[in-house]
Amino acid sequence: MRLCRPNLPSDGLLHADFSNDFVPDEIALSEHQNEVLEQDTSCRAHAAEPADVIALDGMLELPQAFGSINLGETFATFISVGNYSDTSVAGVIVKAELQSSRQKVSLYDNSATPLHLDPGERHDFMVKHDIKEISAYTLVCSSSYSTADGVAYQPQYFKFNAANPLSVRTKMRTLDQRVLLEACIENATSKPLQLAQVKFETAPSIKAEPIHHSASSSRDVEDLRQPDIWLESYADGLQDVEPGGSANYLFMLTAEQQAGSQAPQKGLTGALGKLEVRWRSSSAALGRLQTQQITASSAAQKDVALTLCSLPQEVCLEQPFTAQLRVHNASSAPADSLALSLPAEEIPGFGMHLMGVPGEVLGELSPTQNQMVQCGFLPLHGGLVRFPLLQLMSSTSGKILDVLAEDTYVTAGGV
Repeated sequence: MRLCRPNLPSDGLLHADFSNDFVPDEIALSEHQNEVLEQDTSCRAHAAEPADVIALDGMLELPQAFGSINLGETFATFISVGNYSDTSVAGVIVKAELQSSRQKVSLYDNSATPLHLDPGERHDFMVKHDIKEISAYTLVCSSSYSTADGVAYQPQYFKFNAANPLSVRTKMRTLDQRVLLEACIENATSKPLQLAQVKFETAPSIKAEPIHHSASSSRDVEDLRQPDIWLESYADGLQDVEPGGSANYLFMLTAEQQAGSQAPQKGLTGALGKLEVRWRSSSAALGRLQTQQITASSAAQKDVALTLCSLPQEVCLEQPFTAQLRVHNASSAPADSLALSLPAEEIPGFGMHLMGVPGEVLGELSPTQNQMVQCGFLPLHGGLVRFPLLQLMSSTSGKILDVLAEDTYVTAGGV
């Protein structure tokens, strides 16, 4: 029983001189047919089989170390109990338990139906268990059977460790009613991993849309029903991550509009969902991990707030668009002499240009009243771009009441 996979043993030597391969085989054979060679072959012409020159005999070698396993993978082992004596053995009870630092799990127990093993007879079985915690594990395999002197007990212990193969970091950007979630998945093992699936399991009333290139996204539904095209799309969607390397994913989270509801959607707060990652290791073992609940904190409510209300379905690079802003008076007193302005000093680092002057003085807003304002913008960079810092201020006192600090995702479009 080993967690380490068998490999091909090799002494690392090539049993041939490849410089002799530049002459025809019949000449090479005639020149060396009477010589006594120190090695088995002097060129490939002398080899009976192609594998003879690379020192591989076709046998697999089992490493001496028991090995380790990754968190999220399935522990599976083959156990064999054999009677190597000259007499039959009755009342054979076999148990297999997996112990960690927190719990003990029974994987196999035939106490209800003891075995009877004749000389040379074996009892083989497999056990499996999903590794769900990082810990040192001990597999305890024990057998007991009846003898003339009583009951004999034979335990065996196999120890291994479970390590975390992935490091997941997330970053969120709030876009009014939407949240951009960026996930960075890093390979923390010493061998390559192949990411098979990365998806976001949303909380109720929230939907997630991945924003990254997918080879299958450009395929028609009819094409994906053909096995060869489906397999090609699946293979293109796999991503190899080298040891210490990382892969990045981006998701757009929005609140689902309730049927028949006319109230404006609120920003996403509280529990958003969990990120699920499926991968295959270098030994083709399938693993699955799920993060803890990802939450979005709610911002403190302001007396007068400036928020981004609506955007076009797609914002394209270097193509002007119009966005709707909402000014809301959440206080119990009227707000008068409201106006929109830009900072006196230009702040670098924004990939969005405000087209024209924001506009006139908004005037007075009664308590709980909203006022919509339209502004034109021109995206200058692609990807995640921040809007200019529009300030909502009181023109009489000069006090800044709120600042529009929002981002949006800009696509290449037709450029």
